[in-house]
Amino acid sequence: MLQSKDYDKILQFVVSIPPDTNNYRKKVLDQLKDIYGYNYMTFFVADNTGNLGNPIASNISNYYLELYNQYFYKLDIFRPIDTLSRSFKQKVVSVTDMMSYEQFVTTEYYNDFFKKMNLHYQIILPLILDEKILGVIGLFKTKEEGEFAQKDLLVLNNINKHIASNLKASLFIDNIQNENFIFKNCAYQAHLGILVLAQDLSPLYYNEVASQICMDIMSCNSAQSSISFVTNIIYEKIMNRMFNHIILHDSYQIRIIPQIIPKSNGTIETVYIVYLSDSEKPIGKILDKMDNIYSFSNREKEIIEQIYYGLGNREIAEKLYVSIYTVKSHIENVYKKMGINKRVSLINIINEISYTI
Repeated sequence: MLQSKDYDKILQFVVSIPPDTNNYRKKVLDQLKDIYGYNYMTFFVADNTGNLGNPIASNISNYYLELYNQYFYKLDIFRPIDTLSRSFKQKVVSVTDMMSYEQFVTTEYYNDFFKKMNLHYQIILPLILDEKILGVIGLFKTKEEGEFAQKDLLVLNNINKHIASNLKASLFIDNIQNENFIFKNCAYQAHLGILVLAQDLSPLYYNEVASQICMDIMSCNSAQSSISFVTNIIYEKIMNRMFNHIILHDSYQIRIIPQIIPKSNGTIETVYIVYLSDSEKPIGKILDKMDNIYSFSNREKEIIEQIYYGLGNREIAEKLYVSIYTVKSHIENVYKKMGINKRVSLINIINEISYTI
């Protein structure tokens, strides 16, 4: 049974590692070592299919981690982790939950891998939330250190859920940071100006091209002032829900795309992605280049042009004085010639070709 000083240590562990901590997994292993004295540990994370990978370790060399990943994971008595954890419904699982130590020391896994690291005892913490495996912590002891005590199991059982909850939050934060890095890297190199506005139309992000275009539109050298100026220009368009349409202003064209994104508190929010580009590249030249590749009819080119300007099928039918079924038929022919099946793919190809003109 745990005593008050054991709960004090548990509290110390819990408050020492918030989920937004950089290198969360390393901090967990560091605190397990500093507070509880565990010397040999591993920490794996699971992918969306439950496969474990990307291990970090304390006092176990990369050489043995690589050996494990290459071969010995197949012999690990705790694999597959997700099946094991559901079977036992335990937050801490030891070797003796699987087999006796007399049996364990006769296995290939023990003799050709475990023993070579001078390790003898092992327990694992399957980190599971909502029946989904997030990762696994392995803790090991040498024969000289002795077996894990009952108090070890009780303590680890108490901190398992905390580690799992914070790991989920940490992985979520890491994923957002990675996606943000990829987005900003792509946006920085894009030929288009990209301006992202929050629901209240305050700027969340803009790339260098957007900054230059906005300063050119306002004829000033202040990026912040020019972004606000352009936001005011498109305010009415957003309020009137004029999305996906091309808005011409001076020598530039502006397209507004709304996006619904989930927030960390479980709600959703609308953001507006504004694309700014030079309108001096007429759609006619783009269509001529596309025609050389795909051999469109004149009517197909007319419809592609209207799609580019953001019109829906009914609007195109009304503008060209044809039935909506005729429009749909021509669009299907266009998709077939181009080997695509989505409107957004057509717009992307048009934009890609525009960069080459």
